[in-house]
Amino acid sequence: MEALSYIAYTLAVAVVLAFGLSACAYAAYREMLQGGPDSPDFFLTARRSVKTFMVAWSFFASAMGSWALFGPPSYCLTAGATGTLVYSIFSGLPVLLVAWLGSAVHRLVPDVVSMADYVRRRFGLAFSLYISLLMVLNMAIAMTAEYTAVGDLFQHVLGAPRVPIVLLIGATAMLYTAAGGLYVSIVTDQWQALASIIFTAFLTALVLATFPSPLPPLPPNLGWSNPLGLASFVFMPVSLLATTLFNEAMWQRCWASASPSSLLWGAALGSAAITTVVSLLGFAGLLAAWSGVYQPSGPDDSGNTILFSLFRHHNWALVTVTLLSVTMSESAVDSLQNAMVDTISSDIAGVVAALRCREGRSRLPGKGGTGGAAPPVQSKGMRPADSAHSQLEVPGSLKAGSESAEPSPAVAVTTILPSPDPAVPQPDSTPPHHPSGLSISSIRALVLILNIPPLLASLQGFNVLQLFLLINLINTTSFLPLLLGILQGPLSRVCVTPSSSVTGCCSGLLSLVVWAKTQQMPGESYFDALSRTFLDAYDYPPFLLALGFSAVGMAVGAGVEAVVRNYWRIEYPPYDLDDGKEKDFEESRNLLGY
Repeated sequence: MEALSYIAYTLAVAVVLAFGLSACAYAAYREMLQGGPDSPDFFLTARRSVKTFMVAWSFFASAMGSWALFGPPSYCLTAGATGTLVYSIFSGLPVLLVAWLGSAVHRLVPDVVSMADYVRRRFGLAFSLYISLLMVLNMAIAMTAEYTAVGDLFQHVLGAPRVPIVLLIGATAMLYTAAGGLYVSIVTDQWQALASIIFTAFLTALVLATFPSPLPPLPPNLGWSNPLGLASFVFMPVSLLATTLFNEAMWQRCWASASPSSLLWGAALGSAAITTVVSLLGFAGLLAAWSGVYQPSGPDDSGNTILFSLFRHHNWALVTVTLLSVTMSESAVDSLQNAMVDTISSDIAGVVAALRCREGRSRLPGKGGTGGAAPPVQSKGMRPADSAHSQLEVPGSLKAGSESAEPSPAVAVTTILPSPDPAVPQPDSTPPHHPSGLSISSIRALVLILNIPPLLASLQGFNVLQLFLLINLINTTSFLPLLLGILQGPLSRVCVTPSSSVTGCCSGLLSLVVWAKTQQMPGESYFDALSRTFLDAYDYPPFLLALGFSAVGMAVGAGVEAVVRNYWRIEYPPYDLDDGKEKDFEESRNLLGY
């Protein structure tokens, strides 16, 4: 085993460095060809530069990771064949939802830089900061799970130290992500996805060729009628959809797609590849348990290493599994690193815009300033989103399009360009700078800083499934407000408001806190019951409660807000997403009987 560990470690280091050095070389080559680094906006979004098959490979590489070698195979021990099938299907389907929603968001806001940026324009700064916090937490836990999974493989399967390989993957991905940004990350996704497919195909062929038969009867706990497996049809879709929605790495592929058709076709191909690979790995774990090849070491054995029991008599196959693990882990980590930086950069942009708006208000008459009124002028038929420049948000009181208003030098006025003629080829209107004002050097420094906490947390050896359960439950409490905030329509403007969304999120979270209290057993502390709810009980009641009470909280919040606004004649605030605001608000009020 020592020789195997040495060979596996050496080859794993070589593979990680090969991808990293190739990516750095490609980033340097691009920079030399274009005579300098990318603009901060392109560094973080790779806007409209990626075609169909690159989108497909990138979705696959971003969604996969070492978690796929642990989570799906071990899930069969509690949810049986049905749970494994549901896990496989809904690992890929959320990519299609993100692509569809991302296409709609990009159509509404062509210069969007992140989902946090969209939420800020739709709901305002406060709610966008909350959503950003959830997204960063989601991605940080996903990155921690990646490092934990690959570390577990080296420590528990190969008997090798976990720290060096974890640090190597994190540092290498960090270097080429900081060097080349999202576009280089997407290019490396092509190489890493292809290698992952080849390794998976090889292992599948090995199992089919060497596995003994016939198999014994399928035990009831592994069968299709497993109660938790049937319950998976309820909570697994919600869980995985929510987690994907709060992963900025998925949204970045939407902004980077060259066209809506490239995005949708690429997402379909990527989704199919994700489902196929997860099902192969998941049912391999089921096969190991069904045949008796896997034997738990004790009552506390989580089954995380069930997949590797299939290859215990094929040492060279374990080497292949090791290479598959580090390849998928590196591809997932670089995507998460870039996505976390994009989200936080958008938060900085939102704060900067809010401060500039406050400064602009302070310079108006009656607000301590000396300048005249300066509302931005917008001609009819022109959309703010069509501007080739990033726009500052201004308070609703400054958005009245008075044609007689004179611009003041005290407040910046954004020029609104007319909608381009589709018959005339248009130049790329990608903004040359990021709205946060961050330089490339600052963004690269953020990549380095944000990678440190997940690296340190992964060295604690947390259970991968517990990490995912924790963040999946938290995401479910805010899934509906975010989803409904993306869907547009007159009714959504009075039902899905900043206040009703906050009410919905808080209601969902509170329902889980109360549920944990009701599940407290005699002699058990409330903290232990809370820990069991968020870390151990992968069952449908908490997910349904979080989703249901989130919907109820939104409805109650929207109703109370509608009554208050109607009684005191307070208008709903306008949003920066489309034209015809006054007409849409009037339709909204009519729909509610006002």
